[in-house]
Amino acid sequence: MRRFLIAMTIVLLSSALAVAHAQCAQMTRSDDTVTVTADTWRPLNAIAQTLANNFGIIISTEDPDLVFTGDLTDTTERALPAWRAAHPNTRVHIPKAWRLQVEFRVRQDGTPEDVAALLQQIVVAANAQSPFSYRLDMDGEFNTFVPTRTRDAAGAVVEKVPLLDLHIDIPAGTRTIAEDGDMLAKALSAQTGLRISCCQSLVAGVPWGMAKVPFEARDEQARSVLERLVRLEQQAEQQSKQRSFSANSNVYWLLSCDPDAIDGPRYCFIDLHPVREDIDLSTIQASGAIISESKAEAELVDLNHDGSADCIRVSFPRNHLAARVQDGIKSHQSVIDTVQIDGDIVCRNVKKRLVGQARVEFANPADFSI
Repeated sequence: MRRFLIAMTIVLLSSALAVAHAQCAQMTRSDDTVTVTADTWRPLNAIAQTLANNFGIIISTEDPDLVFTGDLTDTTERALPAWRAAHPNTRVHIPKAWRLQVEFRVRQDGTPEDVAALLQQIVVAANAQSPFSYRLDMDGEFNTFVPTRTRDAAGAVVEKVPLLDLHIDIPAGTRTIAEDGDMLAKALSAQTGLRISCCQSLVAGVPWGMAKVPFEARDEQARSVLERLVRLEQQAEQQSKQRSFSANSNVYWLLSCDPDAIDGPRYCFIDLHPVREDIDLSTIQASGAIISESKAEAELVDLNHDGSADCIRVSFPRNHLAARVQDGIKSHQSVIDTVQIDGDIVCRNVKKRLVGQARVEFANPADFSI
């Protein structure tokens, strides 16, 4: 019997359901296999965000150092005329887009069978499909795609010490966690000559890292320092019961650097992002002309491409046509009938009622003329 995909896109009216994220990869499922494809200037970032938003996987990514013009796209002509007039000898670049695709098996509930193997598979694919090289760091709950090789100004592949591999010192003191993050950034800036910003993230208007804690770092890898700060923020939230990110405060970071030095040194940003909380759709069912046979699945969607998830796409992978619709199609009739969606969406203990319906026309494919 032919299967029909039922999908409904819901505009997020509650900030409790909204999750901020940037450009995501495309994800398609066929039976027990999922294919994730990113064709953008930072495909590892896109895949990391897609895994975080759809499966709750914590995976951070860090940019390779981009200095070879062949790895960049010149966007100077898109700049504002007034800016171009003020900077007549300056070119503006962004990373050149490249395509990254991986395929992995999922369980019956749609989650990856082996997360560790999936992350390693992504690294292998990235190393094969790009001029760069990455390694996978796994430290407790933290997973990170770390760049280890890039291309120099002449286009030759060279080893490059990752930015967060550098060791830093932070003097002992009691400060906000955000202030310690700023000191991390300043220590890296002093070593590299880059202008680095860290951890100035807001979710629902609440700044990250406002708790005051004693902290110190002595000759410690910057990535380890950042992980400790994230853990301290988690502990502080559990104690205060104020949640600036999610119920368990799982976060990941995206480290990106501008390829151009405009009006001074180049900028790098360490941005923190929340991992998507589980969205419970167990009570949602489809009825009427199409009847659901499986639990609904949720996918976050950025409809207006502004870098934020503003909708949830609810779909039912397994479903069937009502008998009356099947009878009409077999009789070569055009059938217009109603599909209803009804149930609750539950996220972070916030319940929202979903009720919707649509009139759908069904017909036998043999009745269409080509």
